[in-house]
Amino acid sequence: MPTTLILGGSGKVALHLTRILTQPPYSQKVFSLIRSQDKVSQIRSLNAEPLVNSLEDLSASALADIIKSTSASTIVWAAGAGGKGGAERTRTVDRDAAIRAMDATAQAGVKRFIMVSAVDIRVRSKPAPEWYNDDDRAKSDQMWKALSAYCQAKLEADVELVKGNEKRGLVYTIVRPSTLSDEKGTGKVEAGKVHIGGPISREDVAAVVAACVVDEATGGCVFDVVPGEAGIEEAVRGVAVEKVHVFEGRY
Repeated sequence: MPTTLILGGSGKVALHLTRILTQPPYSQKVFSLIRSQDKVSQIRSLNAEPLVNSLEDLSASALADIIKSTSASTIVWAAGAGGKGGAERTRTVDRDAAIRAMDATAQAGVKRFIMVSAVDIRVRSKPAPEWYNDDDRAKSDQMWKALSAYCQAKLEADVELVKGNEKRGLVYTIVRPSTLSDEKGTGKVEAGKVHIGGPISREDVAAVVAACVVDEATGGCVFDVVPGEAGIEEAVRGVAVEKVHVFEGRY
């Protein structure tokens, strides 16, 4: 049975992803690494296996041992500081722990690694993407001003995943959603080289990640995802066919 290990399993996107992956048509075995014992019953109610540990405290080798114990074929990074603990903790979780997770995945001999990142993560001294319009550039300015520590931490983690892959050899995918909302998923998105757009449902983001889990052709792809009119499987397949990499030349 295909097995996925979700890192940061108690987050809202991760919980949606757990539910989606454990049900048909996916019917996967899911392990969920969570920080708090309080979330164990919630994870079990979604037919997944909780693993209680702190990504902030685990070394790469200790996390590699956990990964090996699950026999996971795919690792999903869905963790984040969530603005708690200020800029220092954001760096500790969103950058440092994420990079250790990449190292641990490689050490464990697992190839598939899916990163949940964010739209517009890029080196801002380089030109904006050529498909951006004035509204995109304004939203970019607003996001980086309001969430500078988060954006910088995600940038450094994503750069390490892409540039450092020569030493790790992971089959990575980076999913970069726009602002997240708790609205019910529509099952429709726009993915690839897209305008920044409005908020996207966490449920839809989880469905996009699930589609990437089972479509290994998304390996090597880095793509933005926003609300749209295409079915999720169709949108993800389009990204895979075109080998979209929105990060290229922007790090």
